[in-house]
Amino acid sequence: MPPRHKKAPKYRLHKQSGQAIVTVRMPGMKPRDMTLGPYNSAESIERYKEILTSIQLGHSPTAAKSSLDSTINEIIAAFWKHAEQHYRRADGTTTSELVEYKYALQCLRKLAGTELAASFGPLKLQAVRDEMLARKWSRKVINARIRRLKHVFKWAVSQELVPASVYHGLATVSGLQRGRTTAKDYPKVKPVSDATVEATLPYLSRQVAGMVRVHRLLGCRPDEVCRLRMCEVDTSGDVWKYRPPQHKLERFQLW
Repeated sequence: MPPRHKKAPKYRLHKQSGQAIVTVRMPGMKPRDMTLGPYNSAESIERYKEILTSIQLGHSPTAAKSSLDSTINEIIAAFWKHAEQHYRRADGTTTSELVEYKYALQCLRKLAGTELAASFGPLKLQAVRDEMLARKWSRKVINARIRRLKHVFKWAVSQELVPASVYHGLATVSGLQRGRTTAKDYPKVKPVSDATVEATLPYLSRQVAGMVRVHRLLGCRPDEVCRLRMCEVDTSGDVWKYRPPQHKLERFQLW
């Protein structure tokens, strides 16, 4: 019997970008989408013919990397490399933003990691949000992590990894509203009363009691009190002054 001839890959329209696209399937390789240029243009039709010729000869066609070729996993990998460098303090330690991005990106990778980033739209972002709902995260946490995912795609647009239309589409997804979602809203954590603090102080060590008093006076974060060193406190005047070597607003140069 004569060998069966496989059907030629179809020349088709990528609606989000208006580009022509073709899916190439070669033995031993995963199917991949290749962009050809503006749909119905002479350039794209000529490129399509070249790809068909390569396939008929048994060669794997190659194409220049474009913003339509990147997968979600590739976007995540590129952003994570950027985030590890960007979200750092002056001493080189990473900030808590990396942890937040990690949880958000886990959901994105689970639901759409192998898909083309150029095809990721509002409905798919809402599907990622549903995954967050299934994990029983609170409403505010979900909204914050969805905003971070939007930022990932905004960054990808700035690096020409995805078309700008992708980010504009994702920006239309609104946050979950209180009372209109199954996501929980936890009550605000209220401050401990002065009476409770005063009743507790006698049972604390001298060092911890001092930290509690400083924390109450400054209203700073607990980890900031733990990092405070006397060599950083100016005690030369009647009012002692503490200028932390690093803080969350230092990039704005407020002082």
